Amino acid sequence: MNKLQLKDIVGYLPYNLKCQITSEKEEGDWEKDHYEIAELKEVIMKEDKFLLGCTHPNDEYYDSEDYIIKPILRPVSDLYKTIIYEGKEIIPLIELAKLTNPHHNYKWELDIDVAHYDNLTFSWGGDEFYLETFDGDSYSYSFVNYQLQLFDFLDELKIDYRDLIKNNLAVSVYDLPKNPYE
Repeated sequence: MNKLQLKDIVGYLPYNLKCQITSEKEEGDWEKDHYEIAELKEVIMKEDKFLLGCTHPNDEYYDSEDYIIKPILRPVSDLYKTIIYEGKEIIPLIELAKLTNPHHNYKWELDIDVAHYDNLTFSWGGDEFYLETFDGDSYSYSFVNYQLQLFDFLDELKIDYRDLIKNNLAVSVYDLPKNPYE
């Protein structure tokens, strides 16, 4: 993966995705470490490619035809940490586990990188979710309900489950002086 594709970011679009604008593509006069943070406002289809259009809080407009623009995302490791979401502290994996069975009020708890409740274990496997049940002798795996809602929530939290940060196609919130989502 060496180029950002529309399929990589489309899930984040409804959730006020922020982007880092690092420089002008052509003979820019920006300093090497200068960048701006702006909100993604539009995706423009142009022939066989797409362009990102961002608006800075001061109403300055940037597009990926003239500037280098990368989405700002949270690394997958944030699944297991306390983060700020809508003004509240949450642990994403616990919130995701709750979504798997919204009709029950299970008290999920984090244990390193899995969520536990009684004999249930909920975890992220790198490209899918797992739900295990331990009956005292063996584990059994079951289908995880509400898959679409789980991935929608990952998108809403701006969790990078497509390895865009690792492939230098996105910027980690931790590479910035201030997390723009908190």
